[in-house]
Amino acid sequence: MKFCLKFPCKNSLHTGFYFIKEVLEGHDRRCYEMFRMEKHIFFELRKTLKEQYGLKATRNMTIEDMIAMFLMVVGHGVGNRMIQERFQHSGETVSRHFHHVLYACLKLTMDIIKPKDSTVYDIHPKLKEDKRYWPYFKNCIGAINGTHISCIVPSKDQIKYIGRKGFTSQNVIAVCDWDMCFTFV
Repeated sequence: MKFCLKFPCKNSLHTGFYFIKEVLEGHDRRCYEMFRMEKHIFFELRKTLKEQYGLKATRNMTIEDMIAMFLMVVGHGVGNRMIQERFQHSGETVSRHFHHVLYACLKLTMDIIKPKDSTVYDIHPKLKEDKRYWPYFKNCIGAINGTHISCIVPSKDQIKYIGRKGFTSQNVIAVCDWDMCFTFV
């Protein structure tokens, strides 16, 4: 009987489409709070991922839905089940579209995060002109630093990811040049 009398689980009238429309047509701060970016940047990201990196809408999901789900997961650390409820899609659909956007963003990073000068042997004018820095940084090409970023991992793997401050985190190292542009993450 369970399979004959099905009752839909995702049946809210407030779907992801209306949520995104409400956010993008509402106050500017709301877009920033929900998606961690300003409206014009959201639209520029959508345009770039669509035109240059092949992100495509499907029959039941717009590109805006996909990007919004991705940004809420990344920006707020929200889990799949919360995204399912907010956007009224199944867990498999959320996961699949999250990965579509993730792969498009990974292609984007290959074009954006790279040294301007591939040889990186030129001495930056900021170092040459400032006598305070020259003796100490004359052979430097940038700065490197590591940090721990909070992450959500399956419970069976949590022990491996607990840092010295007691929460699960991923160690990330970043390198930037003298113009404060990332060259490696």
